[in-house]
Amino acid sequence: MVTVNCGALPENLLEAEIFGVRRGAYTGAIENRPGRLEVCNGGTFFLDEIGDLPLPLQVKLLRVLENKEFQPLGAKTPVTADVRFIAATHRDLEKMVDEGTFRRDLYFRINILTLSIPPLRERREDIPLLVEVALQKFNAAYGRKVSRLSPDVLRLLLNHDFTGNVRELLNILEQAVILCKGAEVGIEHLPKTFIQSAAKEPKRRARSSNAPPSEVLSEVIARHRGDRAGAAEELGVDRSTLWRWLKNAGMRGM
Repeated sequence: MVTVNCGALPENLLEAEIFGVRRGAYTGAIENRPGRLEVCNGGTFFLDEIGDLPLPLQVKLLRVLENKEFQPLGAKTPVTADVRFIAATHRDLEKMVDEGTFRRDLYFRINILTLSIPPLRERREDIPLLVEVALQKFNAAYGRKVSRLSPDVLRLLLNHDFTGNVRELLNILEQAVILCKGAEVGIEHLPKTFIQSAAKEPKRRARSSNAPPSEVLSEVIARHRGDRAGAAEELGVDRSTLWRWLKNAGMRGM
């Protein structure tokens, strides 16, 4: 698997990075350099932030998708590339197509199977799970033994909107693990900017503060076939409240 971030490089460098360069293509091209597509032949090519791909390169990419061939910079003959494509973006590609900033034919060519991942603020029940994974990762990276967050810290995280999505959560946790010398992350280990932002956010209150009996929770979860979003909507609470109710009832694995 080979990855390219389409928003990380200017157009001329991005073209060379993806499609490769032949000696003499431009001043300074003193040797043949294969592009990521050529290296990836027979594998998976991940185009991150494909919405940032310039229009001229969209044309070249479309040719690869349709004919499995491309022309490196300065090459006289095309090169074949048999690869599986995966693309990701935070942009609204349908809107970009209507605005003329993303090719319609390319959009329909890549939009074969779509996985839409909601922003973190719409799936707060994932935050505790992401925290567990992040603590393991950062403990290993920094030689720490942090095993948990204090209730106050978890409450702040569950209430936060995370405009920076999962990356913002990981950034907060990485800083906290670096500063924490013990087993539990406290308020004092959090970035000051996050604490200041959290102080301005309205507290989220469930429409009902009392958890229903566990048998009711079990019935609702079963009725929605494990879909916690639907279950939370039926119960009139947000998903973080439902997650807490399930945890307190010993039903977290449902």
